[in-house]
Amino acid sequence: MRLIIDSLEVHCEQLGEGSDCVLLHGWGYGSELLMPLAKKLAQNHRVTLIDLPGHGKTAEPSAPYSIEDFAAIVAGVCDELGIKKACFFGHSNGGRTIIAMSRNYSRLFDRIVLCDASGIRPKRGAGYYIRVYTYKLGKLILKLPVFSQERRKRFENGHGSEDYKKLSPVMKATFSRIVNEDLTDCLDGIRVPTLLIWGENDTDTPLYMGRIMEKRIPDAALVLYNGRGHYAFAEDFAKTEAILESFFNTTQMG
Repeated sequence: MRLIIDSLEVHCEQLGEGSDCVLLHGWGYGSELLMPLAKKLAQNHRVTLIDLPGHGKTAEPSAPYSIEDFAAIVAGVCDELGIKKACFFGHSNGGRTIIAMSRNYSRLFDRIVLCDASGIRPKRGAGYYIRVYTYKLGKLILKLPVFSQERRKRFENGHGSEDYKKLSPVMKATFSRIVNEDLTDCLDGIRVPTLLIWGENDTDTPLYMGRIMEKRIPDAALVLYNGRGHYAFAEDFAKTEAILESFFNTTQMG
């Protein structure tokens, strides 16, 4: 379905019935990557997948967005769909968006799962992230069945970097703006049970960031995926599905 939120056309999908779960993808791909998780969770929940601004089937903003704008879009979708409280799952920039939501939209939180979440600014520039998101993205996730053979061939032929080059100026500016914002101070304000799923060998959002989140979020626990990287949750979907089913089925709603 398509919704107009703050003048932006936003694409989202809903599956299943029951208590609400909202799934947010990372930078560089749409909610299609999370569909296997959504289908599993939809057996017991109403699951909402949202394509974040400029991703998937959601339109690009007319001017560069901040992470606060991303948070406002997600909150707007929830309001439009009548979602009063939900379990939230976010990978990478999806996790960053959830952390940013804690500033003004914590009313929506029941439980949170952050997977290799960004939001803590390391001592490196935007150029690093450009290389990460154009090359490692393809290397790690294009093996998954949700991607077409044509897309895989593009990467194998050395055209993965074209994905970044083809970004519009507004999305390049959005990217730079988002990755340079530090949300560490928001962590103390997350007051719901939070599960951190982290790849032991994540070099994009290194494990020390997960450790910081575990320490700063009052009710947080970290689950380490040994030998996995930035897409740990997708590298072992079965494990992730089991963890989410257990964690989300013990809700705070009543």
